[in-house]
Amino acid sequence: MVPLIALALINALRYIISMRHIVARSLLVLLLLFLHLQLSARQQPGTDTLLKRYANLINTKAVKDSGDNAVFYLVRFRVYPGTGALNRYGIVKVLNRLYFILQQPVTDTTLLHNVVYTYPANNNWKSSDQLLRQLEKLKDHDSLRLQLTLDTSLALPEWCHIQRIQAKRFAIARVRKQDWPQFIAQAAVRSADAIRQPKTEIIISGNDMTLNRVSTVQQLYPNLQGANMTVSLKENLFDTADTDLTGRYADAGLASDIIDSHATIMGTLIAGAGNSGPEGKGAAPQARLSSSDFANLLPDDATVYGRLGIRLQNHSYGTGIENYYGAEAMAYDQQIVAMDTMMHVFSSGNDGDQAAPDGIYSGIPGWANLSGTYKQAKNVLVAGGTDGGNLLPVGSAKGPAYDGRVKPELAAYGLDGTSNASALTSGISTLVQDAYRQQFGQTPPAVLVKTILINSADDIGNAHVDYSSGYGAVNALLAINAVREQRFRSGSAANGSGQDIALTVPAGTGQVKITLGWPDPPAAENAPKALVNDLDLWVTNAAGNRYEPWILSSFPDADSLQAPARRGRDTLNNTEQVTIDNPSGVIRVHISGASVPQGPQPFYISYQYTPRSYFRWDNPAPGSKLAAGSTIPLRWATSRTGTGTLYYSLDSVRWNTIILGQSLAEGTYSWQVPDVFSKVWLRMLLNDTAYVSQAFYVSPAPELHVGFDCTDSAMLYWPAIPNASGYEVYALTGTHLSVYTRTNNTSVIIPKATVGGTWFTISAIHRDGWTGVQANGLDYRNQGLSCYVSALLADPQDNQRVVLALSLGSLYNLRTIWWERLSAGSFTPLQSTPVSSGVTDYTITDDSPQQGINLYRVRLETTDGRMILSDTASAVILTDENAFFLYPNPVPNTLQLLSRSSTERLCRIVDISGREVRRLIVTNTQESIDVAGLAPGVYVLALYEGGKEVFVRKWVKL
Repeated sequence: MVPLIALALINALRYIISMRHIVARSLLVLLLLFLHLQLSARQQPGTDTLLKRYANLINTKAVKDSGDNAVFYLVRFRVYPGTGALNRYGIVKVLNRLYFILQQPVTDTTLLHNVVYTYPANNNWKSSDQLLRQLEKLKDHDSLRLQLTLDTSLALPEWCHIQRIQAKRFAIARVRKQDWPQFIAQAAVRSADAIRQPKTEIIISGNDMTLNRVSTVQQLYPNLQGANMTVSLKENLFDTADTDLTGRYADAGLASDIIDSHATIMGTLIAGAGNSGPEGKGAAPQARLSSSDFANLLPDDATVYGRLGIRLQNHSYGTGIENYYGAEAMAYDQQIVAMDTMMHVFSSGNDGDQAAPDGIYSGIPGWANLSGTYKQAKNVLVAGGTDGGNLLPVGSAKGPAYDGRVKPELAAYGLDGTSNASALTSGISTLVQDAYRQQFGQTPPAVLVKTILINSADDIGNAHVDYSSGYGAVNALLAINAVREQRFRSGSAANGSGQDIALTVPAGTGQVKITLGWPDPPAAENAPKALVNDLDLWVTNAAGNRYEPWILSSFPDADSLQAPARRGRDTLNNTEQVTIDNPSGVIRVHISGASVPQGPQPFYISYQYTPRSYFRWDNPAPGSKLAAGSTIPLRWATSRTGTGTLYYSLDSVRWNTIILGQSLAEGTYSWQVPDVFSKVWLRMLLNDTAYVSQAFYVSPAPELHVGFDCTDSAMLYWPAIPNASGYEVYALTGTHLSVYTRTNNTSVIIPKATVGGTWFTISAIHRDGWTGVQANGLDYRNQGLSCYVSALLADPQDNQRVVLALSLGSLYNLRTIWWERLSAGSFTPLQSTPVSSGVTDYTITDDSPQQGINLYRVRLETTDGRMILSDTASAVILTDENAFFLYPNPVPNTLQLLSRSSTERLCRIVDISGREVRRLIVTNTQESIDVAGLAPGVYVLALYEGGKEVFVRKWVKL
């Protein structure tokens, strides 16, 4: 009966208010107080966390008199009432699918039966749930550091200590818990959030440039390398000296002090030069890289981007599942609107099997688990991860966004974490930017790039669009072709008006796909719905048939969220997509401003025609180089169905079967490349036709070694490759490898005086003149070699002898090995060994080593009489069971005590007057004794075993 009484009272009060000048809000608060008293017997605050957190249970006057001059209401429902019903009462914030902050109390008689209770809300709705949970754990006198969004038209808030202000409207502040109610009630405080620690989103490093057709683009369009483009990585600093990234660091002055391997992997995926080997080549290998510390989650100052020419920033990190439109989401949307060529790409996260802790989708495992509020932004691009078969791993975070929008928008290879997917998408986006810049002389708008990528994506998962992979898997080849063929348009729409675009469909088209995108203005912090300007897209054909965009159910239920897309009007997203099967003639694309409060709104469309019947070989691309014996994914795209037979050929005439009955729809086959040095062709044979690839190249991968690293020169060598006519040697002397020399030999001498680089690789030259795959590169300084010597070991034996073992990296110009031991302060020969052809390992035995430490070296004599000395090797010889050896003597800091057996012994050190200055227990065969704190002078060390002195030695402390 209470809801009915409340309804009657509300209607009566509204009538009285219409007749008298009375403050409506105050009377409604009194009414809600009455309702609260009636409900308190049923609902105790102690059993309802959200009631305690968001309701004003003590002082409703504080709510009424807050700086916002607004009373909002906490309403709890028995079951989810639906957005239509909620919109009538003004959604302020969604806490979860049963709890809402509303502008007005529910008065509808039918809906009131679904209301558990209604309370005046306090101002905690301005804060993130995560921050409130942190606050609740504090004692009253404790304080909390947090992030604020400010109302810039008002004075700075009180009841806090502001530590830093960024971009005028964002601040870092410290607030005491006891001051929280007064602080959060201030109108100057628009929102408050916890300061979160970002974490990278990768498990292990992995790379596949074939799935998303990056390798195809690189082979077909060799001039498309990302040159003159700069990409920023927002995380810790990558290794700027890394072989694949060297010489291309653009310092923005924002980098972290921490150098992180994750950042280096991300940088390599985006822009690796491939100097280390094929795995080190990124999507845009000539792009420059900058770095920005992700300790600051807000966007960087746009002036920094402008100064360094940065037009894309990668964000491969997360801060936990956050289902709200927070300060960072608003800030990124604002920046992309203000700086329309600046693109931001985020990883979706690795919590794909988790449930959101708050928001309308809370408690639904596997959905709405994007790892950061910044990923809720409308104008950024969020990428989920796939495996090599374009299937989504369970860990790849999924949508929808907090308000039901499609997230992630795209997916890319990221089996080992969505960090990789984001970086790869950033690299592909850089190629699209570069292709546009080469064609039009300027950087494209970020939303245009996003729209092109979405429109050209391969549909995976549920048909058309879904909350797991968005609009599909990124396809770099189709995106670049869209730019090269100028299949995009731009325009603007105002409220109630728009634009029509006519497209002539080529004959034989099986499907046309059209995507609309626009840079939507930022919504307010904590907005229940992020979309501000709502545009509508639909397409009509010559027959007058109307095709609406594909939309998804946003109802908070797992079955609804995984339901297939259907056609309808989209009122949530600033990306809309229409497909038409078997179109013909002229179609008209309609874009209309359904609701444009902040207009006119610029927009972009991209369109794509897919032939009715086609087959395309994508990997290996024409002219690709493959390592013999390796396993690679063959990839193709086709509209054909059924099965075919796969073949390969070394001459395009005689064919060898790879597999029978290969499914065409799979689009891939894992192939072990034959062990040949040859051109190769592929063929897919169907019943009615055969599809033959263009030629690519297969060669053995050479194995590069270092023969010696001497003062004036270094030697590289490698095993001969059968049928090779020669070898090409590459040196890294700048940012990328270049040809150093060609040789018919299997070794090369590098003169250090004239060649500055130390990183080299090689490839074999086929007798027809083409070069094969490159060896994994190396730096000759880091191979553990001295001049010729790979290793010199001195191994003491039980019979008091020492075996010396020498391993040489090369025999080039060597004649004699002289074995030497240090005696009486100088090295004297033990014996000599002539160098034998093809033998690189040598041993001798020292039959009469000295008591204590023996130092050995070898002296290598060359054919021209030069002598090359090795480093020393040592061996300790103690003649009997109780033998001990103490060194060095004199000693500056640390004594070394050697014994033949591991026995517990007492060690005493006394000075020259007999005063004990150190006592310790020693147990190991080698003990390090710190004497740095002793005064210079003469000391005696004595060892005792079972109370008996077994060793004594005088020594000098320097």
